[in-house]
Amino acid sequence: MQGIVQRLQQQFPTTNAPTGFALVPLTDELVANARTLLIVLAAAVGLLLLMACASVANLLLGRGVSREKEMAVRLALGADWKRLLSQLVTEGLVLSFAGGVAGLSLAWSILIALRSYAVGVIPRADNLRLDPAVLTFSLALCLLTAILFGLAPALHLIHSNVTSTLKHGGRNTLDAGQFKLRNLMVGLQIAVAFIVLVGTGLIVRSFERVLITPLGFPASHLLTMKISLPGSTYEKPDVVDNFYKNLVMRVQSLPGVEAAAIGPDPFTSSTMRVSIGGMPDPAPGHFPVAQHREVTPGYFRTVQIPLISGRFLMEQDCQSGSIVVNRTLAQQYFGRKDAVGQILVSGFFGTERYGMPIVGVVADTKDLGLEANSEPTLYRCGASRVSTLLIRTKTNPVLIANATREELVRIDSSLYAGNIESMQQIVSASMSRRRFSAVLFEVFSALAIVLAVAGLLGVLSDSVIERTREIGIRVALGAQMRDVMILIMGLAARLVLVGLAIGLAASLAVTRFLGSMLYGITPTDPFTFTVVAAALILISMMACYIPARRAMHVDAMVALRYE
Repeated sequence: MQGIVQRLQQQFPTTNAPTGFALVPLTDELVANARTLLIVLAAAVGLLLLMACASVANLLLGRGVSREKEMAVRLALGADWKRLLSQLVTEGLVLSFAGGVAGLSLAWSILIALRSYAVGVIPRADNLRLDPAVLTFSLALCLLTAILFGLAPALHLIHSNVTSTLKHGGRNTLDAGQFKLRNLMVGLQIAVAFIVLVGTGLIVRSFERVLITPLGFPASHLLTMKISLPGSTYEKPDVVDNFYKNLVMRVQSLPGVEAAAIGPDPFTSSTMRVSIGGMPDPAPGHFPVAQHREVTPGYFRTVQIPLISGRFLMEQDCQSGSIVVNRTLAQQYFGRKDAVGQILVSGFFGTERYGMPIVGVVADTKDLGLEANSEPTLYRCGASRVSTLLIRTKTNPVLIANATREELVRIDSSLYAGNIESMQQIVSASMSRRRFSAVLFEVFSALAIVLAVAGLLGVLSDSVIERTREIGIRVALGAQMRDVMILIMGLAARLVLVGLAIGLAASLAVTRFLGSMLYGITPTDPFTFTVVAAALILISMMACYIPARRAMHVDAMVALRYE
């Protein structure tokens, strides 16, 4: 390719001097638009995996500590360590197998729904399946987590005094190291939940910003219909023009139709190099480029693009080559001068040059998509064999589709109208990727909240049970229910605030990778961070009321006789 480009530059120095090339693997081209989304989704799944492992570890650690006395009794009755470890491994395997089967069944059900929902959003979504490597990894991690933390109490008992454990009456308690480990895992879950929620908030807010982005014209009551004329019959331009004039005239006479016209496909790009009339030609490789739209004169009235100055295209403009430009082109090329009356020139490097007088300036529209910036655009009379019929209706545009198709068949029975969609459907389809990512992240956020709250509840519930005697003594010495509430809620608040602090620092570093997925907001949007932090604190405090309320109702006499 480098050799070809160099030879072209030598043979055609005027046109090819600045020309280069880029080689892109086909796979990269297919997944280019979805790559960032897939990476972010994989990261979110990884964070949820981390939360799930921490939650399982927390629960198994608490359950294991409560069984230390049982393990000590078994040892005292003659069981050896191999028998004990074998029992715990077996229990871990049963637990892992049950969870794995349940997860596999749920994954299979979700995958069926995901496969249909992701078509058009993720490349090759119809080939989504349960990958053996992913499945093996998930099951192995499930087994490892359950066995590793299920063995924790036995491993802890090896280094402890069995006699002391047997002498200790009642329920076993966590030592300082185990207590700190459980608190650390809860803080980690809160931090990860904060990261996932912030990412979700940013993506959802971006989606909302895209939804309220104005198109530049009303999308309601506008029907589009793709028409493709065969070259064998419609070879000459005048034959194509006559066909479209006849079709537009027939469609406009239909009941419920307000206006009709021919225009380009929505959200497509077609460019041409132009220059300002009377000015020297730019150097090769530096020609201004404008979006080029071929339309029939009724296009602006049909689409309802506002007129800023001058007038819309008329029939006589199709012969004179006059054009209408958008505000961006007028400002970029002519500055504060009135663009109406100016001339744009097209045709360079030996091709036929022709001038295009500007007769009007219209408002900018989102021709390239809701998220794309408005580019310099010119509209001129014309229609190609492959064009789009646009119909402005007084009622539901879908109701006009059959009647329009019948008129098309009456003109030429060999023709078929495809891609019949309302403009609202086209706009909605253009946001399918954002909608898909927003829905998935909302699901991830719900799972993250459930896991974080479950971990917090587990620690607080165990804390209340372990501190029953202490709470009873406090009540016996005059502590009020409010004091007990503050004691438990204070522990919860410390765990939540520590988790939020870690999550905030991590989010500031992580969310910058979401920059390419955001629209209208920054990765460090203060509003999103504030709302997520407040919501997480509120949800956590509401959930913590359950163990706190149980602690408030501890009977002093019962607590003093506890253990």
